[in-house]
Amino acid sequence: PRTGNSLGTTPPFLLFLAYSGMKKVDTEYGKHLNIYPDVRDAFFLGMRHYHELRAYWSSGKALTMCHGDAHMGNVFVDQTARKAGFIDFQCVAVEHCMRDVSYHLVNSVPAEELEAIEEGIIRQYLQALKEGLFRQGKGQYVVDVPDYEEAYFQYRLHAFWSLIAWVMCCGFAGVVMQDFAVRSLQRALDSCHRLNILDAVQTALRHRAEEQKQQQQQK
Repeated sequence: PRTGNSLGTTPPFLLFLAYSGMKKVDTEYGKHLNIYPDVRDAFFLGMRHYHELRAYWSSGKALTMCHGDAHMGNVFVDQTARKAGFIDFQCVAVEHCMRDVSYHLVNSVPAEELEAIEEGIIRQYLQALKEGLFRQGKGQYVVDVPDYEEAYFQYRLHAFWSLIAWVMCCGFAGVVMQDFAVRSLQRALDSCHRLNILDAVQTALRHRAEEQKQQQQQK
């Protein structure tokens, strides 16, 4: 019943992928990785309550079109025009504006380098988002663009999705070579530990519970 459209006839597929992926990560890559206890706890907490987390993500105002799989491997660079673009649009969705920002940076930049540049990138993105809304004649939506503090919280929370994606890709799917899998997973693990995603997931679940309580009271 918790799979959405399955009417209870199929297993919760995302959970199956995630748990199977983490088991394989442990058995095949565990000795090569530093899997922080707090990150592991965040992974299982977030997956146990994924539907609540998904509802929390979808309830925000700052939703926009996102690429959905915006890691560096899906980026091309036009050196002549000095521009970059994306390929592989099979995961395009309406998501919180920090979804692609967090996913791209956590998956593409080593944790120690990311810490030094992430604030500037987030602030630059928020400013560009506001300017883009005005250019598109949608200035009335600028009020929905989060301030830096809220954006940074969502940035931390969406790092959780980066971890899920790599666990499923490297663990369950097994579509990448071991050296690449280890480096990619460790990069995500390091950033998720630094960003304290356990606290972010716990906070988001509390906010979701408060939202549900308010909705019930209004009814």
